[in-house]
Amino acid sequence: MAPVISDGQSELNLRRVVSLDALRGLGVVLMILWHFLTWTSREIPGFLDMGGMSFGWPLAATIFFTVSGASLYLASSRRIRLGQSWAKVRGHVLARYGLLILLGLALNVLLAGLRRIWRWDVLESIGAGNLLAYLLLERGVGPAGVAGASALVFAFSALKPGLSGLPAPVRNALFTGMFPLFPWLSLVIGGIMLGRFAAAGAGHRPILAPAMVAMPMIVSGIALAVADPLKDRLLFHIMISTGIALIAFSLFLFLEGRAAWIPAAFAVPGRVALGIYVWHLLVVCMAVRFFHLERALAFPDSFAFSLVATVLFILASAVWLKIRERTVSSAVRLLRSR
Repeated sequence: MAPVISDGQSELNLRRVVSLDALRGLGVVLMILWHFLTWTSREIPGFLDMGGMSFGWPLAATIFFTVSGASLYLASSRRIRLGQSWAKVRGHVLARYGLLILLGLALNVLLAGLRRIWRWDVLESIGAGNLLAYLLLERGVGPAGVAGASALVFAFSALKPGLSGLPAPVRNALFTGMFPLFPWLSLVIGGIMLGRFAAAGAGHRPILAPAMVAMPMIVSGIALAVADPLKDRLLFHIMISTGIALIAFSLFLFLEGRAAWIPAAFAVPGRVALGIYVWHLLVVCMAVRFFHLERALAFPDSFAFSLVATVLFILASAVWLKIRERTVSSAVRLLRSR
């Protein structure tokens, strides 16, 4: 099989890419802020809720799906560089993302009941999307093929073929769920390109390149949203959100060399994003409902509450990350002493 890394990337950066963690952290901040805001507000002001496509969830979801594809590329590449076989990498990918799908299904049951187990939320879609995107990596599909696959998935999403003959779980997974693979799979595949860019290392990646790719995406998304030829605002908002995410990534890359504390701060929640996602849902479903805050606050109060909740989650993630690092460090020292 063809290698996942081209010859031009023989010096793969094996360390974490801070700006990718920071971008994921930005998604975490938007996710928490928007969820608490929508779940506690009696109504959302028009400038924040533009027909249901707001500043919050499309951008946060776009970031999560795109960064997951980039992380898939980087993690698989690291394992290959460290001498692991494709069979071993495949087993790791199957276990990791298979468990993510199962976790998503379990959360569906816990939060919405057994009847909604197949609603196909974000964890199931990211898990399945990465399993499918991995096939491109193992087959050694080049940049042009990856970009083409992402574009085809996105374009196919606009066709909306007949779905009546499909079982409900399959229908939700492909087209009608909360986060169906069409179009969200296109972002995971596109994230592979972002991973290739990040893998080049700090001295070999032009900081403005993601922003330059972003501008035509934003302009096209706005133009199509105004014309609305497909009557599907989600696709246009994904285009705009992808552009904004790429600009944010360029900004974090720029700040790494000039104000490193900013991407480092955003990277903290980004490194424990899955834990924050799970716990903030549990807090919303238990604490908010227990204290009768669901749809109970006027907008200024709900925004203040959401802001405080976001800060608390970020501080908690910083504490948890420090505890985890110390625990791992202590375990390593203990093993070495033996």
